[in-house]
Amino acid sequence: MATPRQQGAGAVNRVPASPGVTATHVPSRPVALPVPLKTPVPAVNSILVSPDRRLAVLDGAIVGVGDAVGLRVVVQIEPEAVILREPSGHLIRVSIRGRQVEEPRHLPDP
Repeated sequence: MATPRQQGAGAVNRVPASPGVTATHVPSRPVALPVPLKTPVPAVNSILVSPDRRLAVLDGAIVGVGDAVGLRVVVQIEPEAVILREPSGHLIRVSIRGRQVEEPRHLPDP
């Protein structure tokens, strides 16, 4: 069955409902919260911050922003810490002084 097309601003094309079909509400499923990784956080051995580059040594490997460290990715290098993003979206700040770790937090992807 063809439905006449409406024209003009605010026009809505309505399709007639099929006989015997009713709309049902499907409750949304609970959303699982991201879980932090259980693997140990890498140690920050050294940090180099200059006007033209930012590098860090994590567990003996030289990394820059965007590099993977295991399943985590370096998202920011500060003068005293490195920020890592986990696959779940959690961000972890690892200080150069020991293995000080902030509580994981979730920020939207850039």
